[in-house]
Amino acid sequence: MDIKTTKDVEGLIGLANNKRIAKINKEISRLNYLPAMLLVFTLLPVLIVYLNNHELSPLMLATTFAVSIFVTGQGAMRKADLLHEVTEIKSKGL
Repeated sequence: MDIKTTKDVEGLIGLANNKRIAKINKEISRLNYLPAMLLVFTLLPVLIVYLNNHELSPLMLATTFAVSIFVTGQGAMRKADLLHEVTEIKSKGL
């Protein structure tokens, strides 16, 4: 593609911004599934131990829930960073 005018350059920049926003929105939509997946992966080991008639260790429960809380918090922080990045791209103008 030949770039001849400033409108061509602005158009290419706008296209690149739109692609970046689409990529960020896709990542944000993936992060929306994180709490549900963590719930399953948190409760599944506990359920397996419980159904096998083994004793549930308080340390195991505390560690499982602490890791779940940590990962959910990290996902929320990543989502906030991505939303901030989208607003910065949009504020610069397309």
